[in-house]
Amino acid sequence: MQNDPLLKIKEVKKKYEKKWLALEGVVGVGIGKTSDGSPGLIISVKENGDKFRGKIPSKIKGIAIEIRVTGEFKALHLS
Repeated sequence: MQNDPLLKIKEVKKKYEKKWLALEGVVGVGIGKTSDGSPGLIISVKENGDKFRGKIPSKIKGIAIEIRVTGEFKALHLS
């Protein structure tokens, strides 16, 4: 199971998620398909994804990291 790509992605997410979420404008860190269809980490930001490239690399341990501008997330409250 050590060669399982999902385990490697989860490991990288666990290690860096708090650090990235502490950056102003980062609203989420998730696991998903990158734009080229490969599994990786998706960093959701409010706006201007380019400003995060100096702080968030495009790859860690061979895991693709994609920054996507999603806007702010808001919880939906159902009655």
